[in-house]
Amino acid sequence: MSEDVLLKYFTFTQNSECDRNWLAIYIPVGVSKEYVARELNQTDYGDFPSVSEVNRNILRRLHYVLWQSQAKLTIEVNNLETLLMEVAQRSADQNNYILVIYGSRFSEELRELVYQPERHDAFSIHVDVSARGSRSLPFRINNCLIYLVLNSEQEFSLMVSAESFGELRLFRYPDGTLFNTFYRSSDDPLEGVMKTLWEIEMEITDTPVARFEHR
Repeated sequence: MSEDVLLKYFTFTQNSECDRNWLAIYIPVGVSKEYVARELNQTDYGDFPSVSEVNRNILRRLHYVLWQSQAKLTIEVNNLETLLMEVAQRSADQNNYILVIYGSRFSEELRELVYQPERHDAFSIHVDVSARGSRSLPFRINNCLIYLVLNSEQEFSLMVSAESFGELRLFRYPDGTLFNTFYRSSDDPLEGVMKTLWEIEMEITDTPVARFEHR
C-alpha cells in the first residue's frame, strides 16, 4: 500500500476495537463456480483481494474525504503560472505539502516543466527524481509534491499538509485476519461473486491549506 505517494504518508495500524468509526468496504469479483469448488476446503483465496484493488479503494475513500473537507481558502486560477505562484508562496515555509491536482487541465504543461529549467526559479521548482511515481511528478515546488488525478471529471487542486495524514487503521477480525472473503451465488448457473469485506478508519487531522478552482 505504501507504494502510492499519498498512502505512504499514513501510519498503517491494525485494531480490533469494535466501537471505532469503521467504514466497511466490499470488493466484488466475478468467479466461476468451478473455481469455488476447487478452493472449497481452503481459507486462502489467493489474490482476493489484489493489492491494487485495495489501494484503489483506499484512494477512492481518501479523495472523497479530501473533497468533503472545507479548505482554509478557495482561489480561482485561470492558468498554470498563477497556480504555481500561489503554491510557491504558500509552501515557502518549506514544510511538507502535497498539491493534489484533479483533472487534466494543466497536466501536459506540468510534465513539460521538468524540461524547462529556465522557468524553475520563478516558481521555486527543483527537480527531485525520488518524487517520481505513477501519479507524482519528478519535481517539487519548495517542498510541495505534485500528485495528478487525471481520471477526475472535476477541475481543481487541493494543497494539503503531509502532516495531516494520521493513522489508517484496518480492523482485525477475531481470527486475526484483515479481510473476510466469502462466496455468493448468482443467477448465472456457472458463475458467482466472490466478495471481500474489510473495514478501515482514516484519520485526517487538518483541512486542506487551499483549494484552487481551475477556470
